[in-house]
Amino acid sequence: VLAIGIVVDDAIVVVENVERNIEAGLTPREATYRAMREVSGPIIAIALVLVAVFVPLAFISGLTGQFYKQFAVTIAISTVISAINSLTLSPALSALLLKGHNEPKDALTRGMDKVFGGLFRGFNRLFHRGSEAYSGGVKRVIGRKALMFVIYLALVGATVGLFKIVPGGFVPAQDKQYLIGFAQLPDGATLDRTENVIRRMGEIMKENPNVEDAIAFPGLSINGFTNSSNSGIVFATLKPFAERTRADQSGGAVAGQLNQSFGSIQDAFIAMFPPPPVAGLGTTGGFKLQIEDRASLGFQAMDSAVKAFMAKAYQTPELAGLFTSWQVNVPQLYANIDRTKARQLGVPVTDIFDTLQIYLGSLYANDFNQFGRTYSVRVQADAAYRARAEDVGLLKVRSATGEMV
Repeated sequence: VLAIGIVVDDAIVVVENVERNIEAGLTPREATYRAMREVSGPIIAIALVLVAVFVPLAFISGLTGQFYKQFAVTIAISTVISAINSLTLSPALSALLLKGHNEPKDALTRGMDKVFGGLFRGFNRLFHRGSEAYSGGVKRVIGRKALMFVIYLALVGATVGLFKIVPGGFVPAQDKQYLIGFAQLPDGATLDRTENVIRRMGEIMKENPNVEDAIAFPGLSINGFTNSSNSGIVFATLKPFAERTRADQSGGAVAGQLNQSFGSIQDAFIAMFPPPPVAGLGTTGGFKLQIEDRASLGFQAMDSAVKAFMAKAYQTPELAGLFTSWQVNVPQLYANIDRTKARQLGVPVTDIFDTLQIYLGSLYANDFNQFGRTYSVRVQADAAYRARAEDVGLLKVRSATGEMV
């Protein structure tokens, strides 16, 4: 909207100045020459000032700079285009299209005057009266400087008061008709446990009258949408806005209701968030921060710092739905391979590693086409045969003699 106003403003200044000179008795061409001598300098000065103000905004760093970059470039380019148009095309069209008030009218003008003349003359009279009233009001205001200064101070005070009353924020939260819920189970939890929790979350969401549907993604982490067996995400689609007119039916209110309902699930940390107000501004609403180990103190020091910060944050009543992606207690199993014995049995160590990779971690085999789509084939042991640490000892590798070891 601001760019549109800047683009048309310079052209309006030129046309109005030409019309004013025509009313003074000059011909359209002479009126245009005089008008351009009067307004060319101000138009160039205004364009340079606006460019000097908005162009530096494009070089602001950080998130604020990303928001203002497109705005600054748009305003600067619009200003330059408007100035060029006002110095070239607008005066040329004014000299060609505007007519003197005493010149004879052509057939088209006479026809337009018969159809719309009354409307145009009525508008001109009304506009003239408004201009006269405005001029008179300005003169009266100038004559009452003390009163106007008091009113100005009152407006400044009201503005300061509104800044304290109206909630502030860099990017205000918005109701986008869907919510994002995630569950984080203990480190090392299996995908079966995660699927059970995510299924219960979806059932609770659908029980809320303001939720239209829920789509679950077990095994997907909210931290970068990466694969994680102990994490899951559920997207809840809300009812249309026409069916959610009350304050307790807004996206934020529904998220709070669902967070209370999730209290019955004790197996995981669960939270419901609105989506980010701007696409790409995080994965959920709210804000995030990072703790860095710049002194290389190690995992234990980092873990202590994270826990201390979370404990302090939980004591802050303004914060809710706190969680961290820091994981330091993930269960791990170390397989110590006896390389000497493997050589004695004729089993290459690489075959042992390949067996562990295929059975436990899966391995890409090939692709096949069906129903017009391409599917990947991955080889892996069934979940029941890789759920316990003892299952690793049951794996066998074929030796050089063909025996299974």
